[in-house]
Amino acid sequence: MSGLKRTAGDRQPSRTNCNPNDFQDEMRISKSRRQPDLTTARVAASPINGAEWCDSPGAKELFGLKRSMLYELLARGASAGCSLRKRGAVKGKRLWNCDSIRRYLQSQMEAGQ
Repeated sequence: MSGLKRTAGDRQPSRTNCNPNDFQDEMRISKSRRQPDLTTARVAASPINGAEWCDSPGAKELFGLKRSMLYELLARGASAGCSLRKRGAVKGKRLWNCDSIRRYLQSQMEAGQ
């Protein structure tokens, strides 16, 4: 930047003998280099929308059941689930049927009465 004069021990440029347009140009450049302040909230399924299927964190939120309990119910045949993954893939997405979980919880309530 032309017209800026630094003095010993001074960290800020001295504004004496400088053109005001130099600072305006600097402000324009620094504003254009800044990243836009954009934030996006994560999209999540609402527990009140009556979803037919949910993942493990959704089942924890909806029913308070942890993943280990969901797998135990699946092994006993008390709930239904499916694994979505591409052929040959190691990882996938496990979904749980919310209606089968509700039926299981209802049967536990009736058995306890």
